[in-house]
Parts: sequence; C-alpha cells; structure tokens
Amino acid sequence: MYIVAYPSTIRLNDEDFLAGVPNFLNNLRKHDPRYILLNLRGFQYTIVPEVQDWLVENFFPFVKSLGVEKIAIVTSLDTMSHLSVEQTIDEDEVTKSITQYFEGEKAARRWLLETSQHVRA
Repeated sequence: MYIVAYPSTIRLNDEDFLAGVPNFLNNLRKHDPRYILLNLRGFQYTIVPEVQDWLVENFFPFVKSLGVEKIAIVTSLDTMSHLSVEQTIDEDEVTKSITQYFEGEKAARRWLLETSQHVRA
C-alpha cells in the first residue's frame, strides 16, 4: 500500500489529524496490505505527545492485527515532523521492529520487495 503526505499537512491541527484516522483504517482493512510505503517527504504536521499516545494505543494494534510485515517510511524534509513520526514509532516495539526509514522512495521500495528470510505461516 502506498501513502503519500503533501505539504498541505502544515495546516492540520490535532483534531483534523485524528479525524482522518478512521478513513485510513478503513483503507487498510479494505486492502489488507503486507507492506506499506509511507512517503512523508512533504509531511509537515508535528505529532504531539498526546496524539502519539493515542496512535500507540489505538492505531498500532489495528495495524498489527492485519499482519503488516514491513513499513517503509520516506522521511519528511521537515525535521520536527520527522522526529515526531520517529518518536511515535519508537513507542511501539512491534511497529518499530518492522519499520525502516529512507531518504528516497527507490531505496524504500527495494527494501519492501526484498525476499524475507522467513516464510510467513
């Protein structure tokens, strides 16, 4: 599954960000992806600690339940946005263990398509 964030995310507030989560979850459920590529190059929303906690408690368990195997994140050019994403991911060990960060999309796609060392049961 490919998701891209645009610079217009600079206009998001916390309520707007959280309001978009149910639609994102519905898309995840509908497509049931094994691999996710988040192109956050244009992402300019800083995830505040309260929203980070909410994502860890509500969003990450849902992603785990789908059996997502790999998440590739193309890092934001906005330093604060990137740090907030990384802090959020670091709060959840399972999500952290399946996530890698990349400067560009080509390397991210290559990593996602690498053959796994283990076979999924």
